[in-house]
Amino acid sequence: MLVLVTSILFGFVDPNFGFDPTSVRLVLALAIALFIITYVSSWISGSIIKRAWGVQSTIELQPSALLFALIGVVIARLLEFSPGFLIGLVIGLEVATNTAVHHRIRSIIVKLGVLVGLAIIAWIAYSTVVLNQSSEPTFFSQLLVDSLASVTAEGLTAAFVSLLPLGFLEGRELLTRSKKLWVGAFLAAGTAFSLLVLPTAAGDSEVRDVLTWTL
Repeated sequence: MLVLVTSILFGFVDPNFGFDPTSVRLVLALAIALFIITYVSSWISGSIIKRAWGVQSTIELQPSALLFALIGVVIARLLEFSPGFLIGLVIGLEVATNTAVHHRIRSIIVKLGVLVGLAIIAWIAYSTVVLNQSSEPTFFSQLLVDSLASVTAEGLTAAFVSLLPLGFLEGRELLTRSKKLWVGAFLAAGTAFSLLVLPTAAGDSEVRDVLTWTL
């Protein structure tokens, strides 16, 4: 239900959002994508850190993230820029509080790596599906395309925002422990975000000037 409510909120980024088949497909695509980048990515990350370092973790609901989702939608509508920069991860991986600092940092890097990895895999799949799509796509084929695009946009936006060095985000903890590690992670996530999300959000169908977007 939390994923569905968040997806409906994100749907309002589209000025034409309403009670019609296109909007229903948009909400479904956003819900599928949000479930993948929150629950699925957390489950994969938790499995990796438990197997690698024996670190215990849980997947928790974070209803307060709805506020960030709402703020992101408002900003996106005001700036006429989609997707919104502030994205709320409604489901997240929580590492045990008694975990050693070096294991917490490793866990953050794993979570970010899985998130960016899923987003890039979705982008590759999206490109493949679009190239082979028929001239008259069905509701479900277009739902697949929209879902893959949403996984890429939501995943890379979430990774980028989480690395901002603000007190309530993981980027702050990472920067405090290792500036070099933070810079490397930020550049990796930021580059992917800039090349795969920003151009389409700004209205371009493709990256026409790689140097500009990279800068």
